[in-house]
Amino acid sequence: MSQQTLAVTTLKNSVLNIASFILGLGINFYLLRFVVAQIGIDAYGISALLFVIIAPLSLTNLGFGEATTKYVAEFVHASQYQKAGAYIRTTFFMNLMVGLLGAILVFLFGGNVTLWAFSAKINPTFNQTIYDCMKVIACGWIINQCAATFMGVPVALQHFKRVAIGNILQVLVTAMATYVLLKQQWGLLGFTIATVTGQLFGLIYWFVTAKKLMPNISLSPAPDKDAWKKSFHYGGWQTISQLGGILAQQAEKYVMGVLLSTASVGIYHVALNIEQKVYTVVHKLAEVLFPMFSAISNDTDERKANILIKSTWVTTTAAVGLLVSVVPFTKELITLWMKNADIANSGSFVLQVLCIAGAFGSATTAGYFFLLGVGKTQKITYISVLTGAVTVVVSLIVLPIYGLKGAGISALAAAVVQSLAISRVMNTALKNTIPLAATLNAVYTPILTGTCWALFVVWFNPFVIEGWLVLGVAYIIMLLSTIILIYLATRILPYGKAHEELLIKLFAHLTNKIKQAK
Repeated sequence: MSQQTLAVTTLKNSVLNIASFILGLGINFYLLRFVVAQIGIDAYGISALLFVIIAPLSLTNLGFGEATTKYVAEFVHASQYQKAGAYIRTTFFMNLMVGLLGAILVFLFGGNVTLWAFSAKINPTFNQTIYDCMKVIACGWIINQCAATFMGVPVALQHFKRVAIGNILQVLVTAMATYVLLKQQWGLLGFTIATVTGQLFGLIYWFVTAKKLMPNISLSPAPDKDAWKKSFHYGGWQTISQLGGILAQQAEKYVMGVLLSTASVGIYHVALNIEQKVYTVVHKLAEVLFPMFSAISNDTDERKANILIKSTWVTTTAAVGLLVSVVPFTKELITLWMKNADIANSGSFVLQVLCIAGAFGSATTAGYFFLLGVGKTQKITYISVLTGAVTVVVSLIVLPIYGLKGAGISALAAAVVQSLAISRVMNTALKNTIPLAATLNAVYTPILTGTCWALFVVWFNPFVIEGWLVLGVAYIIMLLSTIILIYLATRILPYGKAHEELLIKLFAHLTNKIKQAK
């Protein structure tokens, strides 16, 4: 496959991935406001803490899910379908065992551990609800582990239309279940049951999809010795990397749960939900790089370096544009969304910090999928553990002093360190094939340009937001101006011309498609 064809195929997959996510985002945007209004900000904070407790269990799958995607993509690309099937069966066996073990532990001890960890901040009236929720979450745990196996099949085969349909349907099922149960006054327990209902639907859909895509391959759980060894070697480092990821993603929530009120945790989670949803748009854009890099993992370093540096600039520019464009409007956005001035006043600064942290963190997105695709999981581990350690240390220092206003600062500090580390790793992984100036331009020009522009707009404050329409127009203006400034800054720096050529090719392809459609 030529480089231009590869870029176009990757773009098509990205568009499908993003389109499904944006539709789901619209549903979830309304749904979260409905949930907080129905169960209250305290109960919403408790729901976040429940999943903090079970997060360490994700280490038990030893990274076999990512191994499925990588090796299925690699062997199908080489037309070795039986070998690909061995990895699916092995991962299913592993995830089934992990699911059973985790479900038993959560069912028996989840409630007790939650109340022991956060009892000082949780209203005792929620105690029995927490025990009931943990029993439901135990069922959801085994469902999710099994579903992860089969979801990896359409991703590995780059059938992103099926992935998009599955994601949309799962969001719809979850939303409908949430609406019905909360209207029936099921409260926090109903919210938890609805989430697991959507996960159960997902398991059924991904299994049926995997069977259709690989009809001649058995999907029964059965370990294969060679597949087990390679998956374990690949996933062993990934497990340690997940530990760093858990520290980076959950440490601040845990410290908040111990030091601050459940309402503060809920407000933080509202802000985090916005930032994560915006960031996930770019993650979905870049997700297609994983099977693509897996398929070309045996190509020359020069070709991989060329694709990596261009995809890094595209994903970083997109992430920075989408995220920093939120920064000037955080208070207005939360006010319009949650219809609650107290949540907006408390969460506005947190959301600003989280969006800037997400912009810095976006520098790692393409590099992460590249390292995952070519099997360099050891390097991912180093970066992940470093990021997690920074998050823990900064959280312990900042939160006791500044409280909720300090939330997100640890994420920003960790993202800055992470972006510096990935720049170095990208070079060494390809034996210094990428010139340092090219890496700096692709990674830091978008981040620094976008962040400085957003902070200038916050200081200048030219917008008066009085409704959703005005907010939407202001956001689009901010987004377009950010991307234009990034493009201009990149263009005048070394190696900027290569990114310009890529954009011209992609734009020409889209224009031709539009003309054909007419």
